[in-house]
Amino acid sequence: MTAWYSTTSDEEDAAADLACERLRLASLLTIVVALTAAAIPAGWLGVRWSVAGSASAALSLAVLLGASLRLRSAGLATTRIATFSEIFGIALLGGLLSAAVAMVALRSGAPMADPWLKSADSTFGLSAQALVAGIAGLGFSLEPLHLIYHSSFPQIAGTILLLSLLGRRLEAWRLCFLFLVTLLSCALISFAIPAYGSFVDAAPSTIAALPAGAGTFAFGTVDQLRQAGVAILAIHDLEGVITFPSFHTIMALLVVQAWWWNRFLRLPVLGWNLAVIFSTLPMGGHYFVDLVAGALLWLAWDGIADRVGKGSVSVRWGRAAAVT
Repeated sequence: MTAWYSTTSDEEDAAADLACERLRLASLLTIVVALTAAAIPAGWLGVRWSVAGSASAALSLAVLLGASLRLRSAGLATTRIATFSEIFGIALLGGLLSAAVAMVALRSGAPMADPWLKSADSTFGLSAQALVAGIAGLGFSLEPLHLIYHSSFPQIAGTILLLSLLGRRLEAWRLCFLFLVTLLSCALISFAIPAYGSFVDAAPSTIAALPAGAGTFAFGTVDQLRQAGVAILAIHDLEGVITFPSFHTIMALLVVQAWWWNRFLRLPVLGWNLAVIFSTLPMGGHYFVDLVAGALLWLAWDGIADRVGKGSVSVRWGRAAAVT
């Protein structure tokens, strides 16, 4: 396998190392913003934080980030195990904080945006409800589609692991930054555009024909957070509830992008994640406009990631040599 950023010159090696460091710092900055966005509004929105039951999450973060710091202090920051422990630790911490932001956002009091989102679909002659009703009426088991839908986060974790072990530091750090910044963006948008999802007015027969919880799994959490006098949020039980934009769509695009350099994997990964994007409609209860918004948000931050990583040096994003 050829590492596209290390086969031509020491100058390109240095450029890639600099790009990784810039993306690492940008990821850490995103975590600071997420922490601020979760902590500051909590007081006036009636949110209290509980650390009960958080020992396992804290231990995982301590092991990952502790190992990373130890290796970094020993001058081994670019080793493959150090790359994985640091990136995975940062992604896990940032993901938890952004999930907290999404839950705090549901306390904002903004009106639910479902009528607007449904109207946006109908403007283009689309109806997520009609599509899901049609799928539910086929009479086939939809459990495989349910599995595909829930593969997004494992794909992100597995991709970070494999890219790190393969020595693809630049792709791994880029994935980390884009995962964090797009998730945080989706959570912040939820302050102004909260929504239940397209199943809010689905027929009971449609819901009954789908796997348990499909499209409705978040309804209880949404109602509890919006109606409770004081919301108690536990670190170990954060369920970021985001309808608009679709973060599952973003994760699918991130995984495809992360593996596009590999000519053997790009098409299988693309096919699987196109199925993930489709599954967001019947399994995630998304509107069509959610998918479009997710894709546009990914595209916007993808361009920013180019600038963050490149800085003043020339690094060829997305033009990697294929596996040989």
